[in-house]
Amino acid sequence: MSALSNEVGLMCDAVGFCAGGHVTHETHSLPKGMVTQRLGRLANWHGVLGCVAHYLNESCGPKSKLAIGVKPILYRKAIERALYLKQLDSVTESFNAMQIDYVIFKGAAATAQFYGHSFDCLRSSADIDFLVKPSHFLRAVQTLCQLGYRSIDCDNAEKVAHFVTHSADKLCKRGLVFRHKDDQLANVDIHWRVANTFSLPLDADAILESRQAKKIGQNDCYVPSFSHHFIASAIHGYLDYFFQLKHLADLYFAMHCTDYNQQSILAIAEDLGVRNQVFESMSFAHVMFSTSSANRNAVSAFEKKAMNRYVSFNGWVPRYHNVDGEWSLMNKLSYIFKQINTRSKKASWSDPIRNRFLVKFEQL
Repeated sequence: MSALSNEVGLMCDAVGFCAGGHVTHETHSLPKGMVTQRLGRLANWHGVLGCVAHYLNESCGPKSKLAIGVKPILYRKAIERALYLKQLDSVTESFNAMQIDYVIFKGAAATAQFYGHSFDCLRSSADIDFLVKPSHFLRAVQTLCQLGYRSIDCDNAEKVAHFVTHSADKLCKRGLVFRHKDDQLANVDIHWRVANTFSLPLDADAILESRQAKKIGQNDCYVPSFSHHFIASAIHGYLDYFFQLKHLADLYFAMHCTDYNQQSILAIAEDLGVRNQVFESMSFAHVMFSTSSANRNAVSAFEKKAMNRYVSFNGWVPRYHNVDGEWSLMNKLSYIFKQINTRSKKASWSDPIRNRFLVKFEQL
């Protein structure tokens, strides 16, 4: 297997250092010929620029060319994060006032729950994800509309919300995306489930019943239980071969938390029929972040596939299935076969096929 690029290797070393505290590169052995601008852009796209900046300060010194070179992007991301948290505060304050049952997951919630306050600037997020109790979905939609958001998925979000309120289990779609009239703000995604039921049969009620309070920004918010959030994050990344390092870094940071209990997480994953997917995700995180570049060897078929994609695309890894543009027949068949092969053991092999036809019906 070909080696990862110097930039990807350094990003992995940075995550490993920030999560586990070990420096795998000495100052004098950092890769030569690395272009600062390329490293900064790649680390920013993968959502691990904060880790890279912190690692370079520790391994090269704050006055090194690489450490200085990534600072302009880092300062911009710090401003964006402050605006992101202010936006999150506005939405959660309104949801709390309207007594809407919700959890925030991925993104800001993963940072607060898995990274801890010491590293809350290490992981960037592009949007804000909420899981809302289906019976409260209409209230959530109306609240967002009052705050200046509009759905970019449909013409009448309230009609969809009315249906979700009573029959969420009959919809294949998982949620709606809302964009603010100020296009500079992040999109807000509100979901009535975290994944397709054949990929992860974990419904909203189960997650909301075990939710935990967590301070994010200036407000007390709600996040899933540690185990539920870990499993949902693992499945989310697994289905796209962890095309962005931040999704894999979430798991690796979580695996260094005091709340992490591998036996308990795998037992819950077993009950949901996704133990293999979660275990392979854990293993891939170890391969990428807990070993030096020279010893970073994939073993399982999943690890080899995921790592080969990083090598083939020189770090700029696309989603496994492009979400934009028209799909060819081969794209559609490949996508369905992937869903069949990665489904929960609780699901039938025919569920992804049935889902594909129902999704088309919903679109019509």
